[in-house]
Amino acid sequence: MNDTNDAGGEAPVLEAVMLRDLERLGRRRMLSAGEVLVRQGDTSELVYLVVSGALEATVTVDGGEALVGRSVAGGLIGEVAALAGLTRSATLRAAAGSTAVEVVEIKPADLADWLDDHPEQVARITESARRRLNSVSVAEMVIEVLGAPAADLVPRLLEVAEWVDVAAGETLFEEGDEPDAAYFVLSGRLQVTRRSPGGATDVVGVVGRNEVVGEVAIIERSPRTGTVTALRDTSLARISVADFEHLLGTRAEFAMLVLRRLVSRMNGVRSDARTARSVALVVVDDLDIADLVAPMIGALEPLGPTVLLGSDRIDSILGRTGLAQSASTGLGDSRLSQLLHELEAAHDHVIYLADRTPTQWSRRIIQRADTVVVVAGAAPTGEAETTISRFLDSSPATGVPRWLVMVDEASARRPTAASTIVIGDRFDEVHHVRRGNRRDFARLGRLSVGAGLGLVLGGGGARGFAHLGVIKAMRELGIPIDRIGGASMGSIFAAGAAMYDDADELLVLSAKQFNRLIDYTVPLVSLLKAKRITANLHSVFGGVDVADVWTPLYCVSTNLTRSRIEVHRRGDLVTAIRASIAIPGVLPPVPFGDDLLVDGGVLNNVPADVMRADPSIATVIAVDVASMAGPTTNANYGNYVSGFNALRHFVVRKHSPYPGVASVLMRTMITGSEGRRATMRTDGTADLYLDIEMQGVGLLEFDKMTPVVERGYAAALPRLQEWLAARGGVASPREQGVGT
Repeated sequence: MNDTNDAGGEAPVLEAVMLRDLERLGRRRMLSAGEVLVRQGDTSELVYLVVSGALEATVTVDGGEALVGRSVAGGLIGEVAALAGLTRSATLRAAAGSTAVEVVEIKPADLADWLDDHPEQVARITESARRRLNSVSVAEMVIEVLGAPAADLVPRLLEVAEWVDVAAGETLFEEGDEPDAAYFVLSGRLQVTRRSPGGATDVVGVVGRNEVVGEVAIIERSPRTGTVTALRDTSLARISVADFEHLLGTRAEFAMLVLRRLVSRMNGVRSDARTARSVALVVVDDLDIADLVAPMIGALEPLGPTVLLGSDRIDSILGRTGLAQSASTGLGDSRLSQLLHELEAAHDHVIYLADRTPTQWSRRIIQRADTVVVVAGAAPTGEAETTISRFLDSSPATGVPRWLVMVDEASARRPTAASTIVIGDRFDEVHHVRRGNRRDFARLGRLSVGAGLGLVLGGGGARGFAHLGVIKAMRELGIPIDRIGGASMGSIFAAGAAMYDDADELLVLSAKQFNRLIDYTVPLVSLLKAKRITANLHSVFGGVDVADVWTPLYCVSTNLTRSRIEVHRRGDLVTAIRASIAIPGVLPPVPFGDDLLVDGGVLNNVPADVMRADPSIATVIAVDVASMAGPTTNANYGNYVSGFNALRHFVVRKHSPYPGVASVLMRTMITGSEGRRATMRTDGTADLYLDIEMQGVGLLEFDKMTPVVERGYAAALPRLQEWLAARGGVASPREQGVGT
C-alpha cells in the first residue's frame, strides 16, 4: 500500500534550473487576474508551465463549482492528459489575487523529449498530476452526492485527505483492527469479507467509486468488523480518525455525505453506476481481434465514453516504444500508471487488450481489471489451454470475475459444451458466442462492464405463454436480452429464449413442448405423473447444461428439504427446469442429492432479486403473469365436498361451484411468495415491472397458446415503447442484428 501525504495545498514546483530549461521549450502567454486559460471539457493539446503568479483549478459538476487546487510558479499542468489527447478535467484561470500570471505553452512531444533527458523528474511530475486528478474525483463525489451547495466542502476535504494506492490483492485493513482512518474510494474496487462463526470467510460486499469504507468502526468506536482487500488497483482518499470526527462534528454537509453513503450501502443500492468499468480482454487461438472488439465497442459507446487500449496504443500515446512493458517499479511505471489512471477517469468503459502472451503489460492490465475475459475457440488446442493457464497464473487471484468465452462457428446451432475444456473449472462463468455474430459480442461487452439488461420471467401456468409475446415485442423494439432468468413456467420460456434467437422457431418449439402434457395418476405423490412433461423437456433441452446456452441463463427452484431458494446456473438443464416447474401436489418433487426440489414459485415466483444482485446487470425487466386475484366460488358448498357431486356438476353443467384442486394448489404456492412480489413492484428491484393480467386462462389450459401469446404481445408492446421513450432508447443500431 502506497501513501502520499501531500494531498491538499499547492502542487510542488520544479527547481529553478529545471524551470529555466523548460521555459525555452514553448511560447509565453500572459493572463490577467481571473482570465480563463482552459475550460473543463476542452481538448488537451498543450502542457502549461507556470512562470509567475498562480492558477486556480475549479471543477463544475451538476451546477456546483468547487476549487480543487492551485499551481504556482514552477508548476507543470496537463502533461499526461495532453499526450493522451484527453479533455480537461478542470477549468484553469488566473488567481483572482494575482496582478498577472505568466505561463509557457509547451507541445507534449517536446515535453516528452525533455523527460527522456531528465528521467529523475518523471516520478515527481506524474505524482503531481495524480494529486490533481484525485482532487477532481473528490469534488465530483461530493457534488454528485450532496449537490451544488456542498461545493465549498471540497477544499476542506482536500486539506485533510491523504492519497492511498492499494494494489490488486493487497489488504487495506483487517477484521479486528483498531480504526485509524476512513476512506473514500476514488477509483478501483474493494471487497469486504468477514469471518463466520464456523471459521469460513464470507464475502459481504463490494465497494466501488464514490463510496466510503471504514467509517462504521470510527462512528461506533469499535474494532473493524471486516477485512477489506483490493479486487483491482484502487486509489483512495484517507481521512484520519481525528479529522473524520472533527468534520462530522463541525460540517453538517460532511455528516450528510457519510450518512447517505452508509444508508445506500445498507439498502443494497449500488452507487458505482457511473464508475469506470475496465475489462482485461485476453485472446488466444487464431481469432481475429477486430471482429471481437468492434461489436463490443459499438455496444458500449452509446452508454458512455469507451476506449480500447493495447500495448501498441499505449506506446503510441506516450511516444516511446516499450513503455507499455514497463515494470511495476522504475521511472517508466510512473508515466504509464498515471496515463492509465487518467484514461480511466476520462472514460466510463475501458477495454484493455492483453498481448498474445503473459507480458508485463498483460499482467498489469489483469490487475487493473474489474472483469477478466479470456476468449478462445470452442475447441482450443492443448497449446492454447496452456497459454490460458499461464495468463491465469501470472496474476494474483483477487476475487475479480474471470470469464471464459468459447467462440463457435457462425453456423453452430448449439454451443460446444464447456465440459470439453479441461481448464473450464478455473473460471467463474462460461459464455458462448458465434464467430461473426455481432449481437453475441455486443452482449458480452455490456455484461463485462456491468451494463447488461436482464429479463426475468415469472410463473403462472399456461398464462406463461404471454412471455413469448413479451420476448417478441422486445426483439422487435431492439431491446437486448443479455441475461435471462425464470421461475416455474417462466423457466421453460427463459431456457427457450436463451437457446434460440429466432422468434418463430421459439414459438414452434414451445408448441411442441406443450403438446399432450397431461398424464394423471393415482394422487399419492402428485396429480400428474410428469412422464410426458419430462419427455417433452428432453426433446428440446436434453443433454444441455444450464451454462451451455447462447444467452446466460438461470432458473430457480425451492429446496423443500432446507426451505431455501436454489439458483440453477450450471448442471443438467432438464433437471433444473423440471424442478422449477414442480408445482407441489400437481407434479412430483425432483430429487437433488438427498434433498427434494419443488416449484421456484413457492418462495420466489418472479426472481428479479437474483438478477438485480448480479454485478453484470444494470437494468432489470421483470414479467409477472400470475393472476392478482385467487380462485373464487359462486356457491357456499359448506365445510366438505363430495367428489362425485363435483364431477356431476362439471359433466352435466360444464361448470362447478367447487374450486379446482390445481388452481387451489397454484394459488397457495403463489401466495407464499406474494410478499416478495409486492415488495419488488415498489422497491426498485425491477426497472420495468410488467404485470400482465391473463384473466380467463386456466392453469393447465395449454391449448390456448396462440391467443395468450398475442395477448402478451399486445399488453407489453406499448409499455415497452413508453419505457424506451422515457430512457431515450437503450440500444444503438450498431448493437443489433447478426453478421457483419
